[in-house]
Amino acid sequence: MQNAVGTLVWLMFCGNLYTVHSQVSGQTKLCLGSKLHLWTELDSIIAWVDSKDSTTVLSTEKWLYASPEESTTILLYTASDTIETFVYVWSDSCNCNHYVPNIFTPDGDGFNQYFFPVIYCDILGVHMTIYNRDQKIVFDAQGFNPKWDGTNQFTGETCLAGAYVYQISYMKSSGEIIRLVGHVVLAYL
Repeated sequence: MQNAVGTLVWLMFCGNLYTVHSQVSGQTKLCLGSKLHLWTELDSIIAWVDSKDSTTVLSTEKWLYASPEESTTILLYTASDTIETFVYVWSDSCNCNHYVPNIFTPDGDGFNQYFFPVIYCDILGVHMTIYNRDQKIVFDAQGFNPKWDGTNQFTGETCLAGAYVYQISYMKSSGEIIRLVGHVVLAYL
């Protein structure tokens, strides 16, 4: 088998598009029961097959829709290459746990310098908003790991010690959105 250098395999999960350079050792994770959508821009498609049963062709189109029930390797046969993508299927349907601290101390000592949620599963992104006691937003960020350092994001000023309300939402790899609301204490020790 060869690595198709420069070839792209596109992955779509729950309406979100991901681009993965095709590699013989490429991997992707999928929640049990979720749909896998693979496609390529190659013109010389021969077949998509599951390596566990390479005699059965899953598709001869540029795309493949599948819902594997167990981890497997999907093979894309082209005129000149074979591209492997290992699909890891989470057996627990992507149960997700999280922990949100109730206090942090951004005082420069190297411990508890930032406030952020700890999420124990694969996610597609996090949105976190922090409000002061006047219900004004002091921090608002999106990404995979937004962290608040205790400063007002808009003015650059250090926020006063006290309680702040947070709204956190994150999207699991299955597409489910989890919303959390609570409070955190900003303390200077």
